[in-house]
Amino acid sequence: MKKWNRCTLVGAALVVSAALLVGCTGSESESNVPPAETQTPAPTQAIATAEPQQSAEPTPEAAINPAQKTVNQIKDQLDRMSGWGTGTAGSTLSSAGAAYGLIVCCDENHVAELDMEVLKAAVEDWLAEVPEEFRADMKENWQTVACMGSSILAQEDYAMALLTDLECTPIESETAEKNWTCFCQAANAVMVQ
Repeated sequence: MKKWNRCTLVGAALVVSAALLVGCTGSESESNVPPAETQTPAPTQAIATAEPQQSAEPTPEAAINPAQKTVNQIKDQLDRMSGWGTGTAGSTLSSAGAAYGLIVCCDENHVAELDMEVLKAAVEDWLAEVPEEFRADMKENWQTVACMGSSILAQEDYAMALLTDLECTPIESETAEKNWTCFCQAANAVMVQ
């Protein structure tokens, strides 16, 4: 019985020794790890707490100069001259909407301050993107839109009724006519040929 106790004791001692050895090794490796407050945060923590960095490259919007922004807006408004033609149903209302949009765009962007060649180039670029078979229609629609724009600025009853149908407010700007006239000169130089 004493032998069994001795074997048991030796075995138990070996188990305890092994456990201590593993414990020491584990605590030793943990001692190499810096305290929690000095640890470098995980990448996700660093991203979440870091200040946003300014991009060195300008965004596409920032790279566009004011004149180009105006030109792009004018081209968008000129697109409203498509999809209808003189004599088609709703063409009068469509021409009023196109004219109103162009007048507002030209006034808000102070096109009278832009170089006439820049405005002509904008209209030429827009017209070049119109398929060849529709260019004659666009030129004809421009004539209708230009006349409608003059009627809107003169606040003729007919034009005011159309603006009411479109739920547009009358244009009260003192510079609208000057900007519209300037744009019409550029557009006529391209469209009336």
